Amino acid sequence: SSLEEVKLREALEQILTIAHDSNKYFQDNEPWKNPEKSKSVVLACIQASRILGLLLMPYLPAASKKILTMSVRDNGSKS
Repeated sequence: SSLEEVKLREALEQILTIAHDSNKYFQDNEPWKNPEKSKSVVLACIQASRILGLLLMPYLPAASKKILTMSVRDNGSKS
């Protein structure tokens, strides 16, 4: 129905807002210039990527699976 389409579109817009805000956080904190904050910034971005991967699953299942695989692998290599 039309209402379902609107809700799906609104949900996707919210997901894209999270992605934009996460990217802005990364760019604003410049972990490549600030070694003291780099670990916490990168880990927060990995966590945001994992959340985005889950949220995007209904829209882009193959891409979501790749995002989730990378975020788990990257998180494991940082320990």
